[in-house]
Amino acid sequence: HWSTRVEPWEYPKNEKIEFASILVPNIDNVRITYLINILSKQEKAVLLIGEPGTAKTVIITSYLKHYDSEQHLTRNINFSSITTSNFIQKTIENFVD
Repeated sequence: HWSTRVEPWEYPKNEKIEFASILVPNIDNVRITYLINILSKQEKAVLLIGEPGTAKTVIITSYLKHYDSEQHLTRNINFSSITTSNFIQKTIENFVD
């Protein structure tokens, strides 16, 4: 069961942490991180979708902390109801230039 994979977590007492970066382990984010790990080992692309505030950004940011930033380039692109395909294409092209 997924609950056996959830690590205990305590707020660090002597550390100042940005609130938006806190990821308290629970069954959902442990499951998602596990699936991301399997897909990345198979060199498959991963796209997280969901309602605002469901920890998509925090989960992927936490996952990417395990990669060497000198060898892996990452970019975040935020989508909203006004995001167009033209905007996404231009944004990606700007990263590649």
